[in-house]
Amino acid sequence: MCLLALCSIPGASPARASEHAASCACGYLHPSGGTVITVNNLAALQNAINSAAGKTTILVASGSYDMRTSPYAGYGIGIQVSRRDITIRSASGNPDDVIFDAGGMTDGVAKAFMISDYTTLLDSLRNITLADITIRNASNHLISVQGEFHSRNLMIHNVHLVNAGQQLIKVNPASSSNPTPVTNGTVACSRIEYETFLVGGWYTQGVDIHAGDHWTIRDNVIRNIRADPATGTMGGPAILVWSNSAGTIVERNTIIDCDRGITFGDWSHNGMPYLDETGGIIRDNVIRGYMEANPEGTLGSYESISLSNAAEVTVGNNTMYAPGFTNRGIDLVGPAVRMNTFVNNITDKEITMRAGAVGAENTFTSNMEHAGASNYLDAPGGDLHLAAGSQAVDAGSFFDGICADMDCEVVADGEPDIGADEVDGTAYTGEPCDALTAVHEYAAPGIVLAASRPNPFGPDATIEFMLDSPGEITVEIHDLQGRRVRTLVAREPMSSGSHRLTWDGKDESGRAGASGLYVYVVRKGAGAAAGKMILLRRGKDAR
Repeated sequence: MCLLALCSIPGASPARASEHAASCACGYLHPSGGTVITVNNLAALQNAINSAAGKTTILVASGSYDMRTSPYAGYGIGIQVSRRDITIRSASGNPDDVIFDAGGMTDGVAKAFMISDYTTLLDSLRNITLADITIRNASNHLISVQGEFHSRNLMIHNVHLVNAGQQLIKVNPASSSNPTPVTNGTVACSRIEYETFLVGGWYTQGVDIHAGDHWTIRDNVIRNIRADPATGTMGGPAILVWSNSAGTIVERNTIIDCDRGITFGDWSHNGMPYLDETGGIIRDNVIRGYMEANPEGTLGSYESISLSNAAEVTVGNNTMYAPGFTNRGIDLVGPAVRMNTFVNNITDKEITMRAGAVGAENTFTSNMEHAGASNYLDAPGGDLHLAAGSQAVDAGSFFDGICADMDCEVVADGEPDIGADEVDGTAYTGEPCDALTAVHEYAAPGIVLAASRPNPFGPDATIEFMLDSPGEITVEIHDLQGRRVRTLVAREPMSSGSHRLTWDGKDESGRAGASGLYVYVVRKGAGAAAGKMILLRRGKDAR
């Protein structure tokens, strides 16, 4: 039984998946259906997009495609996607087999793939997917999304992005102060990198999102987002989210040798009448900085995670290791950084506050600062899995939004670890973890859930719900793979009003369930409401 998109998607693996240890959510992206067209040149690809009527999948034959010869190259565009319900992917499923080359970081086509529609301002840009391809060498952006065209449901999956004169992925509205948001975008299972660094400049980010509404950036490898050392300054973050964004989830990314790691907000926006990010999550990321000297004498990466002009963000279970000149592991900048939660993060540096940021306005739980190389299996070699003797093992806390670690494992022993590695975890095979944070929103009219109490619980939990009218009610407990663990009541007539049930943490056979996250579902007729609870067993009960 599949619950709330928490079940795994079956299917064959591609010829070569994106290079990342996390595989629980990086399997083969299933075909989107509709009309299927195969093309073998850029003119045919652009024509297939322009003439699409309804859902269309365009398979690109293996080969290298020079975007300087594309129909819109004279306008600085390699391929323009100006229709909804378009999927573009390699025919083989291997990103190495289809290479779109824009010609160069300084003199190539400005925007390799442009998602925009200058013929209408209607909702024309929905359900667009780029998958299983390589894009390289644009003078501005490899993928550019224009927010004023009501773009939504964008998917970038298993794409290799290499070298750009500015941002590699750019999501840009017409107005930062009053934008049309780009909604429900995903960047997943991709490699985003410079082969060395941004030659001749500093103005770059790996993923740069203005006015993003509920984007997910997960399971990517992002490498070498760095300014040219000759500029004497730092480049932008590997991931930057700002300018009226909300609900962004950044999880299980591996960020290697970048000037900056993950940033929500921009310090120059402090005092603006809007926030740069509200309600997002940064979790289970591994950020490994560089430390070699550049010609200007500075040494190493800058901050690993930074919040500025951002509120109600959860930063949890991240691992940061960047020995170098700066002391900033997590950096809070400005008085607008409020009501954020920092939990289970490990860094070799400090959690710093600058420019009016106030620690008392935020919550800090179970974080570990000044964590040296001995905490990891092989920090100099880049292996940031926790060593068995690390003080971070079993020293963390449960929190709302805790999910799968860097290896797609979840807490199994009742004691979360600090950082992105759960040493004694068990494999998680469900859907992307962002589904778990949305589970409270899954509710049918007429059923109102109260949060289960206590949470975490052990051994018993009280489930309380309210019905607006009588009906036959079924209440079930499921694990994160969607399997039913226990039925508490089955088609039992209940009156309108408030009801309470107790779950003792056991399955149908009376066996004690393992520590971890569970989902409880209240069904009435064709409707259902669901919430999540954490079972926490300690001592002998955890074994």
